[in-house]
Amino acid sequence: MSWWRHVRKYAIAFSYILVPLYFLPPQIARPDQVSSRPIALASLPCLPELPSDNRELYVVAIDIALASASVAVAEATPCSEVATFLFLNIYHLVFAEKPSGLSKKTVQMQHKLIISLIVQSSVTVVLFLTPVNAIIFFVLLGYQNQAYNNLIVFALAIHGIASTLIMIIAHKPYRDFVLYPVMKFFEKPSAIVIIPSFQSVRSIVES
Repeated sequence: MSWWRHVRKYAIAFSYILVPLYFLPPQIARPDQVSSRPIALASLPCLPELPSDNRELYVVAIDIALASASVAVAEATPCSEVATFLFLNIYHLVFAEKPSGLSKKTVQMQHKLIISLIVQSSVTVVLFLTPVNAIIFFVLLGYQNQAYNNLIVFALAIHGIASTLIMIIAHKPYRDFVLYPVMKFFEKPSAIVIIPSFQSVRSIVES
């Protein structure tokens, strides 16, 4: 019996509890809004168009060190969990010694599972890690480009639905379940053909 069976529920719960706490330090240490607005506006190469309903600009932080550290921790924690999960699956399903009674078909299914997990993780790297690291990089360098900002926000916005679609496409059980209503709609009704046996025909003739 694996030790992971006993701790996985607590580990998953702890991971979910951490999510709202990642950006708590910048919220606690937020600067005075009245004095920080001129500093924030002066640091921008081009002034943004503010809303016309007299809403004030909200400044998250003047010192970017704490905000960058929070983003880095929020990125590193789930990435380390996903990397550990992927490494353990690849090791146990590909490189570890297989039980003697394991069939060839089961081994092939395990390899397909690993390929599906790698494909699914690649989407996370492209649509989550790349934009987050770009944010950290731009903030540390003080670089401002609205076109890049729009691409980053777009990538983060479609990350969830893209991961879900890749999961459905890459894993056959999910794919079959989702496509079942469509395939059922186009499926032709099967014809039922009754072929009487020789014994039943003989019984009818004799009677």
